[in-house]
Amino acid sequence: MKTYMELSTWENGRLKATVLRTSGLEQNYFGCRFYIDNNSLGIEWYEDKSEPYAVDAAENYIAGIKKYPV
Repeated sequence: MKTYMELSTWENGRLKATVLRTSGLEQNYFGCRFYIDNNSLGIEWYEDKSEPYAVDAAENYIAGIKKYPV
């Protein structure tokens, strides 16, 4: 099980996305947890991407541009 922290949350109507960062690993990385009606759909991890990449994914999801699962 991965340990992670929540960095920011984005919401629009029924959609919500939380930007995450792993912790306690040799190489930490970012991801997003996606929700509809506050029900978690799951986490998408971006091991080779930056925090702005994860933020863009969150913003695109709540804008309806990104669908989950991809």
